[in-house]
Amino acid sequence: MNNDQKFAAEKIRSEYIQKESTELDALRALDAKVKRPANVFAGIYLQLHCCFRGYLCGCVW
Repeated sequence: MNNDQKFAAEKIRSEYIQKESTELDALRALDAKVKRPANVFAGIYLQLHCCFRGYLCGCVW
């Protein structure tokens, strides 16, 4: 094998090897886990708020 073929083989091999989990991956997972409840609360609150405001505007006008 020449150098180009070895390089291509190593590149393909590196794509299929399982990558080790790093500390940054763990921090990203923790960040997503912490943000999830706040995002759910914000979405539900926004929907309820819009419904309530729409009801009030319908009653006033």
